[in-house]
Amino acid sequence: MLLLTRNILTLGIVCICFSASITRQVSAEEFDVNLIATIDNGPALESVEWVVYRKNKPFKKVNRHRARLKMPAGTYKAVARLTSDQSVSRSRSFLVTNDRDVIIELDKN
Repeated sequence: MLLLTRNILTLGIVCICFSASITRQVSAEEFDVNLIATIDNGPALESVEWVVYRKNKPFKKVNRHRARLKMPAGTYKAVARLTSDQSVSRSRSFLVTNDRDVIIELDKN
């Protein structure tokens, strides 16, 4: 009888530990994504509004000509707009599977 009780107790503990490991949320790996705005083949050195979309919803917003973001793997779209001239806006779709640079040219012509 003692052996049966011990086996049932051990089985119960194993089941609880197993279910806890299944329900524990696994964090997705994140990668460094460098957003880089350029003008005339050099750094923009102007204020740039970045909006990064994931699944057609805003994911991150940044107001710098260059920014480093931590992002999980997936497909994204970056939209960059010069703060000084709102008519200068460009976008680029990109895939994150590792660390990467996303360069958008904001030449005014």
